[in-house]
Amino acid sequence: MPVYNGEGFIETAIQSILNQTFKNFEFLILNDGSKDKTLEIVNKYSQKDDRIKIINQKNAGLTKSLNTCINLSQGSYIARQDADDKSAPARFEKQINILTKENYEFCCTRTYVEGKEIISPRYLFYLPYKITLLFQNPFIHGSWMFSKNIIRKIGFYDESFKYAQDYDFISRVIYSNIKVKFLKESLYYTGDNSNKISVTKKQKQLFFAKKIRLKNKHMFLN
Repeated sequence: MPVYNGEGFIETAIQSILNQTFKNFEFLILNDGSKDKTLEIVNKYSQKDDRIKIINQKNAGLTKSLNTCINLSQGSYIARQDADDKSAPARFEKQINILTKENYEFCCTRTYVEGKEIISPRYLFYLPYKITLLFQNPFIHGSWMFSKNIIRKIGFYDESFKYAQDYDFISRVIYSNIKVKFLKESLYYTGDNSNKISVTKKQKQLFFAKKIRLKNKHMFLN
């Protein structure tokens, strides 16, 4: 969970992970050069729970931070969590069961968007993933859990993409024919937060999404 200036919301995210019914995990929290009290808050929690591992660095952005966390992780599976969202208590348990017992390598869930009272994404029940990828990432990034074997197959997040890195990553997952399980149950909650990157950097995200479609056009055209 990379975080930058998250003092106003990070405690909710941390607590949602510590409250998971599945307990056997390490919790990597990467402080990406925050200028507020984020590190102080994270340190407070790490003193109470030794599953929390703190990475403190100068600001490098989300993409590089994600790769740093993956490189430092000790487990066989990676679970994403955005610092301004929260996970339902049973999220890890249900996703890890899919990955370990049903021969999938990637699992994500539907997401409840607070304040708007909608479940996202909705169109996945009607469109094949490869069709949706022509336009956007079909899955909520923060809800992902995947086997680390995927990294050996398709590589890390592409650090040339400062934004929309999840769109590039999931495109490579889908077009590598990696088995993906989409849980229809909403196990992830994203707030109606006007400070989210998807809101504040929307035009930049659209720009990088176009670059990703150009980069991966050989896949999309197959």
